[in-house]
Amino acid sequence: MVRVGHKFASGKAWMLFLLTFISGRTHAAGLTLTVDVPKTAYLQWITNTSDPITNIDGDLPDAFSPYTGGAMSQLTNPATQAVYLGVMSNSLAGYEINFVGANSPTTTSAQMTQAGAGNITYTCALTQVPASFSAGTTASTSLDLTGGTMSASTSHVAESDLPMNNASPNVWDIGFSLPAITSIADGLIMSGTYTGAVTATITMK
Repeated sequence: MVRVGHKFASGKAWMLFLLTFISGRTHAAGLTLTVDVPKTAYLQWITNTSDPITNIDGDLPDAFSPYTGGAMSQLTNPATQAVYLGVMSNSLAGYEINFVGANSPTTTSAQMTQAGAGNITYTCALTQVPASFSAGTTASTSLDLTGGTMSASTSHVAESDLPMNNASPNVWDIGFSLPAITSIADGLIMSGTYTGAVTATITMK
């Protein structure tokens, strides 16, 4: 009886040893996943500072209010026309915007044309819409409608500073002003419809 009990005890010990040995040889294989997200940006001309981005490269037809007067009354130029450029971006390094005005551009002016008529020169001013930029965003402006230098630039500190939501893009304000006509001495402009264009191009830093 004693020997049988001894054999049983020894067998149990051996099984425990074997299980411990097997478990000690177990290996774990880990899987590492990676994905790269490229830098990108969307830009769209919008009519209001609160408008969302709905197009990756959004054009916009826009018009000044007409000159007032006519029918033998004093011709008067319209008020400055504000147009806005909305930008979405995912790069902390930021982005740069280049503006090019059609028809004899200078740094702050270009021309609107009509067949058979002299050109109308408009002037521009570029500013930020402050509420659309986070505190961690550094932005600068130096308008150049010739496209020779960048007109706007940003950099960002943290992810929360990035304009990645289409409902809250960075917004740039471009104000267009026409030549002042307020008296007879200012002369007249030939009647008709004049057209011009400005193209914005964005580059990732």
